[in-house]
Amino acid sequence: MGDRKSAYQVNLLVEAEKRAKQKIDYAEARRKQLLNRAHKEASEEIAQHQKECSTKLDSKRDAIKADLKEDQCDINKAVKNALSTMNKNVEKRRNKVIKMLMDAVIEMKPQMPENWIIRHAIDEKIRETVEARKKYTFEVEIDDLSTVSEPTFDVEYDVSSITLLEGEITFEDNFNHLKSLGYAEEDVREELLRCGNNLDAAYYNLREKYARD
Repeated sequence: MGDRKSAYQVNLLVEAEKRAKQKIDYAEARRKQLLNRAHKEASEEIAQHQKECSTKLDSKRDAIKADLKEDQCDINKAVKNALSTMNKNVEKRRNKVIKMLMDAVIEMKPQMPENWIIRHAIDEKIRETVEARKKYTFEVEIDDLSTVSEPTFDVEYDVSSITLLEGEITFEDNFNHLKSLGYAEEDVREELLRCGNNLDAAYYNLREKYARD
C-alpha cells in the first residue's frame, strides 16, 4: 500500500515537472516570438521613418536647388543690368568726350595764318617786288672774247622794307614756321630770301638740302 502511494506521488511529480517544462518552453517560444515581432515592427518603423526623412530631405534639397537657381537667375539679371547700365554710361561719356574734343578742335586757333587761299598771290607780289630791287652786275672778260664768264648776280634782298597788306603772310610768319620744324635759322632765312618768301618752295629746298646732308 505504501509502495503504490509512493509510486503515485512520483508520477505526479514527473507529470508536474513535465508540465512545468512545457510551460517554460512555451514561455521561451512566446518570448522569442514577441521579440521577433517587436524587432520586425521596430525595423519597419525605422524604415518608414528613414523613408519619410529621405523624402523630406529630397524635398528640401529640391527647394534649395530651386532657390539657388532663382538666386542665380536674379544675380545674372542684376549683373546684366549693371553691365548694361555701365556700358550706357561709358557710351554717354565717350560721346561727351568726343564732342568736347571736336569742339576743342573746331575752336582751336591754327598756328599758321588763316589766309592760305591768297598765299600764292601774295608770294607772287613779293617775288615781283624783290625782283624789282635786284641789282645785277655782269663781269665780262674783255681780253678773251672767245670766252665769256657766266653772269654773276649781286643780289640785295631787303624784304623787311616790303609793305604788305594787313592780314597777309609776313616773312616772319614763314621764318618762324620753318624754324619750328627744326631747320637752322641761317638756312631758313637764306631759302626764304631766295624763294621770295614762298613757304612751299623754301620748305621743299630745305627738305632736299637736309636729305642730302
